[in-house]
Amino acid sequence: MKLNDLSPAPGSRREKHRPGRGIG
Repeated sequence: MKLNDLSPAPGSRREKHRPGRGIG
């Protein structure tokens, strides 16, 4: 389960796609 799509730092940790799109 990855609920880090809305992190305080979008694209700064494991978000290689887009912030808010890793929940699907």
